[in-house]
Amino acid sequence: MDGVFGILFASIPAAVISGLLLAVLAIFEMTDLVKQVALNYNGNLGQGVKMITDYDLFTGLVYIIANLGMSFIGVIFCWNAVRYLKGNELIGILIGLSLASPWLMGGLNWKLFSIWSFDISIKSYGTSMLVQVIAGIGYVYLDRWIKTWMPEAVDGLFRPALGFALTTVIMFIVFAPFLSILETLIVQLLNQIQKIPYGISETIFCIIWFPLVITGLHIPLMLVVMQAVTSGDPQSINWLISMLSIIGSGITIAILIKTRNLSLKTTALAIFVPGLIGIIEPFLYGLFFTKKKIYLTTTFSAAVVGFLCGITKVKSHTIGGGGFMSIIQVISGKNVTEITMASIILAVAFILPLVLGFIFINEFQSRKVETKKTNHQLTKFMKKNNFDQAFIKKQTDLMKLIGELFKDKAFGAYDKYIKYKMTLEFKKDKKIASQDKQLIKIANKIKKLASKSKDYENLIQKYEAIKLRNDADLIALRIQKLDFDSKPLENKIKSIYQKISKVETQITSAILNQNGVNSFVTDYFDNLYFNSLNSEEIFFGLVESKYVDKNVLKNFNACKIKSEVFA
Repeated sequence: MDGVFGILFASIPAAVISGLLLAVLAIFEMTDLVKQVALNYNGNLGQGVKMITDYDLFTGLVYIIANLGMSFIGVIFCWNAVRYLKGNELIGILIGLSLASPWLMGGLNWKLFSIWSFDISIKSYGTSMLVQVIAGIGYVYLDRWIKTWMPEAVDGLFRPALGFALTTVIMFIVFAPFLSILETLIVQLLNQIQKIPYGISETIFCIIWFPLVITGLHIPLMLVVMQAVTSGDPQSINWLISMLSIIGSGITIAILIKTRNLSLKTTALAIFVPGLIGIIEPFLYGLFFTKKKIYLTTTFSAAVVGFLCGITKVKSHTIGGGGFMSIIQVISGKNVTEITMASIILAVAFILPLVLGFIFINEFQSRKVETKKTNHQLTKFMKKNNFDQAFIKKQTDLMKLIGELFKDKAFGAYDKYIKYKMTLEFKKDKKIASQDKQLIKIANKIKKLASKSKDYENLIQKYEAIKLRNDADLIALRIQKLDFDSKPLENKIKSIYQKISKVETQITSAILNQNGVNSFVTDYFDNLYFNSLNSEEIFFGLVESKYVDKNVLKNFNACKIKSEVFA
């Protein structure tokens, strides 16, 4: 799971920027500043060949700039997968570009065979996270294998070329047809699901839609429902596809209000706007899988919206805008009741995840809450393993003592100190990054100029002036003063920590050798107590969390049952 997050998180900036550019394009299209572009390079589709040069220059340039990022987002995933595994990043980019293959865009493909009237084909995978990540990971391991037998004399030249060629061929010839079959099965499955009445089909669709988008398996389904709408058959699923991004914007607002992490605030703010007009990818790549509660809140909200859409029979009557602008698709039907219900559902899609997110999504629980959870888990463990009642009572009394220590008001002041300090640290790092960027830019200009020239001297002076500028140093001094002023508070907290740690150690030491308890179990609870006590410091990166193996208690119970059976 860490690997998945490592690859996804590194792709967030590209997804966010691409989403914002698409949002700008959508606004331009809605205000008729540019024409809506529908490219088709495959004359066999029956719509005639349509190229970007068939549109005016301004429309074409805006379309290219806005669509490039999201059309090739898969390349970023492939590159990040290779980079995460410390492979050859340049080859990772080349593999990603090969799979995106501009020559196969716009509906072009090689048909292999058909299943249920669906073509299984080799095509472009520019937007597919699943294909690109698998390609990146596969290349790294293939490259390592080639290295074991490739002669050193030709290794530097032939190993990258062979790894690139083999990975690309394997992905196109083996994995691509498999993915096409999977896409066909998904479309067939959803066709069957659509027959389920009472809003259940729409509910199921909304639950699985976000994972489908992330893996790139949503595209064939979109094509099917959009074709149905353009043929005069209104579709509720087409409307849901267009408006579900609003849920992401609702949750993003909740995160913006609650988060204390300035970096996360910056990301959430950039994700918010695209969701309002139908661009869901920045939210999915940036926040959807970051926390279990965000995933569950999003999925539950989507299910509710799908159910409401199903029972009210709101449908899309035309292909139109996304997000809140998806109401246009319903207005085309000229049914006042349907338009009213669609407006209510849009409001629910935004407000429900916002409220649920505000209630349930927390960056972390307080030390007190986390320690209570650990106490509860330990008490449950002792009862399950038939510890003596008097022994359990003695330990729970010690747990109550920890609760009393947490009542000290110093914790509230200490939390404010940490939050303010981390805010200053973020600002300082931002200033340093900005200054470094300016220095690098000027240094590159200096290298191109002949020494002693007027421009050269001016740039040298500018370079030195930026180096002497002390914006970051001033913030560092504020942090220093804050640390100095907060020293008595920090010492008091350390003293309370020591008392709490002493009690916690007393509890875990007491259960050692009780009813067969081994050091693995006590280490498990020791680490759990440590992480609970330092939950806020761990969140801000001030303290490193201790590893908690969740299988320890399972293994202990399994061994105990086994020993009882053979006793």
